[in-house]
Amino acid sequence: MAASYVSPLQQAKIAYAIRCRDYHLLTDPTVVEALRQPPHATITYPDSPHPRELFDIPCLDSTRRGYHEPMRLVIVRMERFDKRKRAVGKCNGKYIHELFLTSLPVEQFTATDVLNLYCGRGGFEQTLAEEDKEQDGDRWCSWQAQGQSFWQILNQWVWNWRIRAGAAQSPQLCGRQTEWSSALPERTEEVATPQPEAPQPASAPQSSKLPAPRYGAMTVSEGWAKSRHKYAGKDFKILDDESVECPDGHRMYRREIHYTRRGDMQMLFSMNPRICAHEIRNQCIKRTQNACQIDG
Repeated sequence: MAASYVSPLQQAKIAYAIRCRDYHLLTDPTVVEALRQPPHATITYPDSPHPRELFDIPCLDSTRRGYHEPMRLVIVRMERFDKRKRAVGKCNGKYIHELFLTSLPVEQFTATDVLNLYCGRGGFEQTLAEEDKEQDGDRWCSWQAQGQSFWQILNQWVWNWRIRAGAAQSPQLCGRQTEWSSALPERTEEVATPQPEAPQPASAPQSSKLPAPRYGAMTVSEGWAKSRHKYAGKDFKILDDESVECPDGHRMYRREIHYTRRGDMQMLFSMNPRICAHEIRNQCIKRTQNACQIDG
């Protein structure tokens, strides 16, 4: 995960605990200094004899790299025991570093808790994989946004009913549980009696929070070029956040939402190509495409 994925979570105030591949954070002076200190914890998993050292950085300010606000960084360091190339982690000298970003507070979740919470996702990822394999609830099966939403909600309801019925039939099979570390004791500090100060002239209060960035008005991408005898972006009319109108007057509905590396929101609209007139169809889609689509 990079800043383009973490920043929307931070803006929406959604709690997260995710693996990070932004290994440039290892060059941050705060991170370099933290790695010189003794680790906060050392853990060993049953399936691996190699111990892992945990470094916990409660507040890392990397807003210059595109993150919306400071975040908590947990670094897992392990000695490199072979020379093979690894798909996960950054090899630096004799160590392998793995990065985890989270919004969980230090007072309630230790670095070990954060790592166990992330690694415990395998318990439900297998269940979600079985759901997708049996029902294929994510496939696109409707040319209307309302119909697609109903299809996904119905699939989720059927799957949840199956899980609940199975649990009622076999109550002895309990679900996986995660054991958390005990909460840290509250620290009590002596507070000095404040001394009276001279009155200061009243001034306008200043907000410590930076204003959250907002997206501007929707604009159509200029990806289609007139030189290729295709419609340009200006030929499409934006109706609302859910639909646009093609040059022939047909309504196209929003299908996907992506985020670019700069954090811009990109929406894709499409419609059934069978409703297009044959004369103008070649001006809108490629020969290998089976749907009309436009980037907004």
